[in-house]
Amino acid sequence: MSGKPRIGIIGVGWGARVQIPAFRATGWEVVAIVGRTEEKVQRIAARYGIPHAFTDYRMLLDLPQVDLVSIVTPPAWHKEMSVAALQAGKHVLCEKPTALNAQEARAMWEAALAADRIALIDHELRFLPTWRKAHDLIHQGYIGRLYHLTYTFRSGSRRDPQRPWNWWFDASQGGGVLGALGSHMVDTLRWWFGEITEVSAVLATFFKERRDPTTGEMRPVTADEYAAFLARFGHDGYAEASASVVATGNNTQHLIAFGSEGFILVDEETHLWGKRYDEDGPMTDFTQPDLHPAHPQDLGDNPFIKATVHLAEALAHAIRDGDASWLEPGATFEDGLHNQEVLDAIRKAHVTRQWQTV
Repeated sequence: MSGKPRIGIIGVGWGARVQIPAFRATGWEVVAIVGRTEEKVQRIAARYGIPHAFTDYRMLLDLPQVDLVSIVTPPAWHKEMSVAALQAGKHVLCEKPTALNAQEARAMWEAALAADRIALIDHELRFLPTWRKAHDLIHQGYIGRLYHLTYTFRSGSRRDPQRPWNWWFDASQGGGVLGALGSHMVDTLRWWFGEITEVSAVLATFFKERRDPTTGEMRPVTADEYAAFLARFGHDGYAEASASVVATGNNTQHLIAFGSEGFILVDEETHLWGKRYDEDGPMTDFTQPDLHPAHPQDLGDNPFIKATVHLAEALAHAIRDGDASWLEPGATFEDGLHNQEVLDAIRKAHVTRQWQTV
């Protein structure tokens, strides 16, 4: 195609705050935005000079000038919107987790196959240089055969009991830490170490009610605030993983994996060390510089935001230049289906208190 690739974004949270500036910085034209309320979506459109603003996502799909649709909504909408966008001939970037369950995720994957369009799940960390270096080390045999790993993700984002109720606290809409953070963890485990075959798990909710900001009434919290699971890979390696949004402090991500030949250590999303057992001396620092020139400085240093800039650039090259090699690290809708199958098995394992086959 000639000219700038063009995107329409459904969602005025992360979609407006991060994706609009990230995609613009990497050569995209943002031509449409969709939100639930007329006043808010018009305000955002005016702020960024976006020509089309809707409260009905189907009006965005009718725009012939939209090449890519980014779906940044609660998971309950992912299947409907993704399938509709693909059937309208659009490329799709869909927020994680993939859907509410594997049945919905399978329908999304089948729609992507039928449409023959780009269809990615927004596991943007895959595009960070250090994340890709870790993947390459593992697949090149740096640690040998995986024995076991520990993976933790800590956040205090829901620790305040006064934080008001919204969709995130509603399991029927796809809320909860397992979908929000656990899906990223499962994606990383699959990408780096292969398919997960069995899981055992526990989920927990600590704040049973939160106040609805609209009605002032207390509403039940049905989504998980803590998720922990054990996973077995097809090659008999093991993982223990946990995610919490009621911990203290800022987001903290930590992974250490031990294999037959060595180990790697990932601290946060941007620092990577490793050591082989036949090497003397300290660990080797494999951290990769992340100096993307297009990163908007006002977006700050958050690795998820940095990764969004890399993802936006890769999508621009794939759609504008026809160079699909830029998307090689990406999580496809097939990856999204397998991810959802693991999440479903984790939820079932929590209920049954037994190991579940994925």
